Amino acid sequence: MRLASLGLVILSAFAHALLSLLIKKSNQKQIFCWLYNVAELVIFAPIPIYYFIYDQSAFPALSAMLLIVGLLHYLYIFTFAKSFEHSDMSLVYPIIRSSPALVMVGSVLLLNEQVSLFGATGVLLTVVGVYLLCMRSRDITSILATFSDASRTSGTRFAILTALIATAFTLLDKVFVSTIPPILYAYILYVMTTAGLTVQIAMTTTTESIRAEFRAFVLPIISCAILEVVGYVLVLIAFTEDKVSYVVGLRQISILIAVAMGGVVLKEENLRQRSLASIVIFLGILLISFAN
Repeated sequence: MRLASLGLVILSAFAHALLSLLIKKSNQKQIFCWLYNVAELVIFAPIPIYYFIYDQSAFPALSAMLLIVGLLHYLYIFTFAKSFEHSDMSLVYPIIRSSPALVMVGSVLLLNEQVSLFGATGVLLTVVGVYLLCMRSRDITSILATFSDASRTSGTRFAILTALIATAFTLLDKVFVSTIPPILYAYILYVMTTAGLTVQIAMTTTTESIRAEFRAFVLPIISCAILEVVGYVLVLIAFTEDKVSYVVGLRQISILIAVAMGGVVLKEENLRQRSLASIVIFLGILLISFAN
């Protein structure tokens, strides 16, 4: 991987972990996510204006595939916030970021692709890491019930769903960013994401709840708007410089950053167990990435 790409990906990973911390600290997470998405559109409005004036050809034609990507990004934000509503950040974040393992498993099951020893080992390590993350104790009953418990817990269930959604749109992002300027592509996705969130909030939330969340978290809302756009654009730019598997794999260093933030800043429990599990997951994803 090029040094420039390495720097972009690490900065993007830190931005995503910090954004997640701010979401976790909010009161009403769905409203908070909608507010910072609205703020993104306002703060970065000069982006589409620039392209409209100087390069209208950069705008993609509206297509079913683009709408699907926008819908996936909306669903990602929705399930991401839901997982944080129900569980600790240091528990659900590593599960959410384990999507590269799902990509490899899907390519084997659906596309009949061959997997290397590195890739198979990486998937195994990722599964072991998620298992360690969810394990409550070392007795034999708990060990056998770990995955069953995880599937019945709202936070981990939403985290697994979020990982599946991220798997889908990551593959599609690579296709679109090769033909659309990354920063414009990101803005278009945020327009579609915000549209979905607006419908959701209008149907489920009162005006007073929105005002209360905005008054309590105005600076974090603005910070998240900047962090998400900058972090996402950094990784999209890295996509144009290096293999998507390398970029996606290394970006998962955000797992270690987020778990540390959960333990140190939020004082969440089981930090030692979750740190060990997160290291195993990260190593597994690295093996998967460099096996491609």
